[in-house]
Amino acid sequence: MFFTKRRFVTSIWKISFVIPLLCFFGTPTKADFEEAWSAYENGKYNVAVREFLRCAERGNDKCQLYLGDIYRYGHGTVVRKDRALEWYLRSVKQKNSVAAVRLYSLFLHNSVVSEDKIKAYMWLKIAKVLGQNLRLSIEDRLKSSMTSDEAAESQRLATEWWMKHQ
Repeated sequence: MFFTKRRFVTSIWKISFVIPLLCFFGTPTKADFEEAWSAYENGKYNVAVREFLRCAERGNDKCQLYLGDIYRYGHGTVVRKDRALEWYLRSVKQKNSVAAVRLYSLFLHNSVVSEDKIKAYMWLKIAKVLGQNLRLSIEDRLKSSMTSDEAAESQRLATEWWMKHQ
């Protein structure tokens, strides 16, 4: 099979355009995560925040999870539970089951109004669907502190979330 000059130029143009895109978008976020984690383990929290943020913005669900933890507990930054919530939500949208457990915990331990219990139970259900092996006693304890309407609302919200993000 032969190439005409035009087909050859078009093919070269496509290759020269696509390869840099693959290099840019295919940058290994694993290396970014490793750098961020290393900084975190060594107590360089400011560096870790910057590295986790860079990695998280590229869509790495583990970096999003750990960035949520950093904001939740204030390592290298001020405690910002609203930012923690944002990063946990981004991570769980990518089916990170640990992020769903963190959301369950965040809502449960901030339980000032009954809506927080409902959302906590919702995230517990989602974490289980995503594969977290949670003790049945955890679910039973939370469910026993709720009315049947609250439990039904939690189940409805969990199902609605799952259908939207499946």
